[in-house]
Amino acid sequence: PILVKETSHGHWRGGVIRWLKQSTEKSLELGLEVLAQEIFPCAVRIQADRHISNYHPALLLKNQNLDETKTTLILPGSQIFREQQAVHLRLGKEEVKVYLLNAQLITQSFVQFDFELLNDEEQPVLRKFMAQRNMDKIDQDLWEALK
Repeated sequence: PILVKETSHGHWRGGVIRWLKQSTEKSLELGLEVLAQEIFPCAVRIQADRHISNYHPALLLKNQNLDETKTTLILPGSQIFREQQAVHLRLGKEEVKVYLLNAQLITQSFVQFDFELLNDEEQPVLRKFMAQRNMDKIDQDLWEALK
């Protein structure tokens, strides 16, 4: 994933490089696809062993299209994550269990998954996390949050 800021006053958006082109004047052109209007750093873990908690960096993507809001997850491109798998999603200090549905985008470095909460009653936790991060973004650079 790559962060894109179209204007100096705009917000960072999550995207992916689709093509690169080296020109004769030693400049580089690239094509970007914006994947999300809003992006939130988080973490995931697989419940393999109760005593070992290996968290993997993840990104929660939020897109607003007309009257529909869609959230997806970007996970590392390693082979540990797959469709139809339950994982624990760490949102700040809270943790919710989600079920990975179909992969929307697969690259060498990451996979973008549709997902659903295993417990619908945890939906407010997800909404609160994204709302709080939006407030934090006013005071904090997204680059810093991703480190």
